[in-house]
Amino acid sequence: MTERSGLRLWIIVVVVVVVGAVIFVATRRRDREQTTEEVALPAVEAPAIEPAPEPPEAASEVAGATLEFYSEEGETPILPDAEIINWTSDEQARATGTLTVRSVPTGAQVFIDGQFIHQSPCRIQNLSALRSLQVELRLEGYAPYSRRIQIPPDRETGLGVRMPRLRLGLTVVTIPAGADIFVDGEAKGKSPVTIPEMADDSEHTVRTELAGYAPSTQVIRTPAQESTLLSLRLEKIVGDAAIFTEEEGVEILVNGQPLGATMMQDGGFAFAAIDMLEPGVHEIELRKPGFLSKQYVVNVEKGRTINLNMKLDPVFSASYEVETVDGSIYRGRLARILYNGTIRLEIAPSQYRNFPPSIVKAHGEL
Repeated sequence: MTERSGLRLWIIVVVVVVVGAVIFVATRRRDREQTTEEVALPAVEAPAIEPAPEPPEAASEVAGATLEFYSEEGETPILPDAEIINWTSDEQARATGTLTVRSVPTGAQVFIDGQFIHQSPCRIQNLSALRSLQVELRLEGYAPYSRRIQIPPDRETGLGVRMPRLRLGLTVVTIPAGADIFVDGEAKGKSPVTIPEMADDSEHTVRTELAGYAPSTQVIRTPAQESTLLSLRLEKIVGDAAIFTEEEGVEILVNGQPLGATMMQDGGFAFAAIDMLEPGVHEIELRKPGFLSKQYVVNVEKGRTINLNMKLDPVFSASYEVETVDGSIYRGRLARILYNGTIRLEIAPSQYRNFPPSIVKAHGEL
């Protein structure tokens, strides 16, 4: 009996060990399969982030800086973080536009007609579109930028400027740019210009000349191992006239001399700028075939712009005839025939008469 009980006990022990081993192996295999499935799961790809578009290549080199003009109708790299400034002036006219200014490097001070507006980049709204604006950018260590522009009305214009870093020597900048620069009597080019071969700690005479502006002369000293920047705002000794008409192609004569014609702008008006008018009294005449000529006498002041809004009256000539049932005949210009058949006739300049069908016997062109 004792031997049978011991054998039975051993059998039970063996069965328990085998069952435990089977359970252990099955558990390990399941864990291993679960681990493999987790690793094999495809990773979720992060969405690609497109870099911000770079500004287009410079359109031209103006005043030693790279200039870009681009409008909202094309590719307009307007900065999303450009700060918006609503700027108005006492001279602001009815038509306005928006100018976005950006610079490389950023942080340049932006001036409009000599008034500080903001640091670049910035979007300036409510700017007058009926006159030219003097835009200036200034940044320490870089050559200043200056240009006179006119922005179209009811549109957004972008101005991008790549400002060159100042080099050792003498850099002369004028407002406006393009003045002839003479150093110690020797021509050095047009502003802005850098003269690197300047003697250290020496005096030099700088002279500027630009048509329509008073000559300027300055005596400066160039310090040793330092860059010298000479910035000059030139005094305008002539005046300008900005002429606006409803019709394009209006010829403009000043003191009997033809100086241009108006051209249609985006705002639905025609415009012409007459520059370099000597101070004093001038007679401005407007001509266009089919319209009555007009003459204006204006007093031009130096450094000032005269804005003239002019409307030409068409030459009146009868080209249409209406005969009424009572035998009366009326001649003039046909303005329009209304939807109910009424004839609207201009019988004299700016004088109209309506003829309903009930009283019209005959009508037609002469």
